[in-house]
Amino acid sequence: MSQKFAVMIAYDDDPNVKRYSPDFQTQDEFAKGWQSALKKAHHTSGQKSVITCGCRGKGEKRLYVRALPNGDAFILVKAANTGIEHDPSCVFFSLDARHTGLKGYASGVVRITTEGDMAVRLGIGMTEKDPPENQKCLPCPMFSDQKEVRPQ
Repeated sequence: MSQKFAVMIAYDDDPNVKRYSPDFQTQDEFAKGWQSALKKAHHTSGQKSVITCGCRGKGEKRLYVRALPNGDAFILVKAANTGIEHDPSCVFFSLDARHTGLKGYASGVVRITTEGDMAVRLGIGMTEKDPPENQKCLPCPMFSDQKEVRPQ
């Protein structure tokens, strides 16, 4: 099961690292404060920040702030190819592509979206079309003049 851990944000103009608990990140009563912290840490704020996950994994466990398309909300995402650095119980954990079935695909063909879904890029475009209505299958002209033969 995916678990949230504390997040640490260090700003270039502040010597103190700010720690945000899992409760602060998830509870409704702290939502405004959490969004404010993420907005400040987002690269468009003009302030440089380093965000790390507090799980028990090994490595830097770098995180970044991503603005959602509506522009008013922000979320945390793991840095590219760092999923294996996180603890297996962490929400940011993922296996390295070399250790999954993805190693058989060229780079960029299969990717994980911000919502956690898989997106597959194809060499040709695909569109879904409804079948044409009242499609009649006509008999093959080559066999239309022959009688049906049944085995005896």
